[in-house]
Amino acid sequence: MALPRIADVALSHLFTPYERMLQEGVPEVTANRIMRLRAAYDHWLAFPKKRDREIIAFLTSRYGVASSTAYEDLAIVKNLLGNLQKSSKDYNRYLVIQRLNTAYDLAYAKGDIKNMILATDRLAKYTQLDKEDERDADWDAIVPQRFIFTDNPEVLGFRRMSNVKERKAALMKKYFTEDVKEVDFEEIDFDQESLFKPNHVNADGTAKDRPAGIS
Repeated sequence: MALPRIADVALSHLFTPYERMLQEGVPEVTANRIMRLRAAYDHWLAFPKKRDREIIAFLTSRYGVASSTAYEDLAIVKNLLGNLQKSSKDYNRYLVIQRLNTAYDLAYAKGDIKNMILATDRLAKYTQLDKEDERDADWDAIVPQRFIFTDNPEVLGFRRMSNVKERKAALMKKYFTEDVKEVDFEEIDFDQESLFKPNHVNADGTAKDRPAGIS
C-alpha cells in the first residue's frame, strides 16, 4: 500500500493527536513523521529568528534523521509556516478553536446545555459565522469612463458668447491693420565698428596690449 503524500497529511493532521491519526487510518510511519514535523513547526514558532541550519541541527540531533531527510522536513515546515509572522497568528487561532471545541465536548459530556450553547456561540463569533462572506467585486459591471470632445464652453460653466464671428471681426478691425504709415526720421552718422566693438579687442578677437596702470 502506497503511503499518502506527507505534505498533504501534514496540512490536515499537523495538530491531530497521535492516537487519533492512527484511528483515522494514517500509517504509523507517517504519523511518526507528522509528530516530528509538528515539533519542528512549534520550535520555529517559539524561536522565529533561527535559521535553516539551526532547524536542520534540531531535527538531526533530536530525532537522529539524516541531513537529507531533515532538509525534506524543513521544506515541508516552511510550506506549513508560509509567512512566519502570519503563521504564529494562525497557530493561535487554531488553539482558540481547539479549546472552544474542547469546552463544548466537556459541556456535552456533562449534559451542560448552557455551556454547550455558550461555547458554540463563542466559536461562531470567533470564526465570524455571524457575518456575511465578503464578495468579490463585480468587475464586469464596471463601465469605463467615456470622454467626448466638444468645443462648447458651457460644459466648463462658461456662458456661450453670441455673435462670436462678428465680435472677432470688429476687434480685428479696431486693433489690427495692414496700413503702413511713413514717419520722418533723422539719420545719425556714427562708426558702427567703434560702437559694437570694444577698443581693447583686436580685429581677430584677441586682446590688445594695454599700457601699464590700465586695467
